[in-house]
Amino acid sequence: MLSYTWSRSVRQFEELNEGKIFLFHFDRPHDLKLNYTRFCTSWLNISATWLFMSGTPITLAGTKYRFQSNNSTTGIREIFNYTELNGYRLRNNHRLDIAANFRFNHSFSLIRPIKLEHVLQLGVYNAYNRANPFYMVVDNASGQKNKATEYTLLPILPILRYELTF
Repeated sequence: MLSYTWSRSVRQFEELNEGKIFLFHFDRPHDLKLNYTRFCTSWLNISATWLFMSGTPITLAGTKYRFQSNNSTTGIREIFNYTELNGYRLRNNHRLDIAANFRFNHSFSLIRPIKLEHVLQLGVYNAYNRANPFYMVVDNASGQKNKATEYTLLPILPILRYELTF
């Protein structure tokens, strides 16, 4: 199965981004999913799903300066001057998920017959361990000026799922 979506999501407010249109946080121009399922037997199927998504729009801190107030309680504060609202985009995301599903049925009777279906899923999330970016921070305080650090979540993970239907 192949699924593709092209979409845009923008916002515009007089008070934000100098009144100019900007990308909304959930803007994902490209969203592609490829899914393959193979039924090996009546009780076993295997599946593979590959996903590709455009990166998330983000706003980065462009410059930083120090401000000292005449008020002694405030002291020195660091003020960030941000770039265009959601003017940057994280790297594109993609991953491969693989799973095997084992189905078993059985019935038993107490007062009336009850049919149970068991599904056991074993698999791998993010099979090739892609470090998909979750967010990014520009570090102006370190010795390297404007060093961007990208943070990721969810490396390769095993999947174990049990489902009982009656």
